[in-house]
Amino acid sequence: MNNAKPTSNLAIPEHWQARFYRVVQMRYVVIFLFIALSFIAWNRGLALLYGMVALLLAMFAISVVLPQLYLARLRVRSLPIAPVHAGDEQTLSLNVSAATPVYGISLQLPTAVPPQEPEQALAALTFARLRSHPQLVSQTHTAQVRSYALIDTVEAHCAYPFGILQWRKTLGTNAVSRTVYPKLIAIRSLPAQWLTGASQNDAHPQQHQHGDDLFIGLRDYRYGDHYRRIDWRASARTGDIKVREFEQLEQPSFLLIINADTAMNIGDGERNAFEHSLSLAASLATFALRQGYHTVLAGACHGSVASSQQLTDFYQQLAELNPQDRAAESNYNQRVNDALADHSRTSVAVSFSLEPLASTPSQHQNHWQCVFDKNSYLKPLMRVPRQPVTAQGNRRIIPIRANDNLERLFNGSP
Repeated sequence: MNNAKPTSNLAIPEHWQARFYRVVQMRYVVIFLFIALSFIAWNRGLALLYGMVALLLAMFAISVVLPQLYLARLRVRSLPIAPVHAGDEQTLSLNVSAATPVYGISLQLPTAVPPQEPEQALAALTFARLRSHPQLVSQTHTAQVRSYALIDTVEAHCAYPFGILQWRKTLGTNAVSRTVYPKLIAIRSLPAQWLTGASQNDAHPQQHQHGDDLFIGLRDYRYGDHYRRIDWRASARTGDIKVREFEQLEQPSFLLIINADTAMNIGDGERNAFEHSLSLAASLATFALRQGYHTVLAGACHGSVASSQQLTDFYQQLAELNPQDRAAESNYNQRVNDALADHSRTSVAVSFSLEPLASTPSQHQNHWQCVFDKNSYLKPLMRVPRQPVTAQGNRRIIPIRANDNLERLFNGSP
């Protein structure tokens, strides 16, 4: 049995519907009736028409006076807003009070959006009858990009009781911050071919052995152990393959060199190279902490991530970060080389740029260069061929296009 609804050939296009409903509104209909009835009553002198005109005038008077009285009685206090990651649902809460009951109020809070998208829709909290000190809660989906804003005003609307005229008033409230962290990419295991010294089974970066690692004993061989760690004498003596086990005095670590140059701010909305770089930085720091690794921050952000609180602080830094005017990409190249020299013991250094960098990582350091394709971000509809990840010594050049699936790319999926 076919349950499909038949399509109508007489369907009105959406743009014509929008124009129709923009003109045919209650207030315009009432104004038109008022003018028409007034003209007829003036020409014909009919008492009934005079009564209808008086009724319309009373409706207009009520629509002007009553909403303004309700708006004048409102008092609003904002409650703290918990931060979320881009694309997640965020809860907005307000405490609203009035001296006497008010009706038909709609409260609108400015949605935290990046400066380049100020025209985004508002999150509205609407109620029919306001009693003393209710708590209004609204669930709203955030944009796909991170943002940070202070909310210190609320816009109240009222068109009660007839909906003919809508009045609005801006109400001051206590300032609360609305924070949207960068969008997280689910990184489960990094591609093995990007990693130097990674084992075959876990594909995690392993710390190279240095002279200050502490020998703690022998254990049985496990799949993925490097053959250089096998103790051949102990293996011959016991008949089982034994490997030397060391306690790493310095844990494997990531170095994230954040690039906040204005040149990175190309693309619109969620397809923006700067936003993608911050999303990757947040995701790599989250992955490193989950694996028990240490993360060092350099470039536009400073500090380290070795605990959940420090990771949250890093999210906050990224949410408040804005592109900064700098002379050229070469400035970032110099900052990358300085960071590589200052943190030469990190296992993996990650940089973000529009062109490959001339970097000099240390002998035991792997430098991943996330290179964002400028043409694909400027023209996202243009078909740009995918470039493979290339290796140049200790460097890995990772090309990224505007429409690439970053989760698949950084999990090594084809």
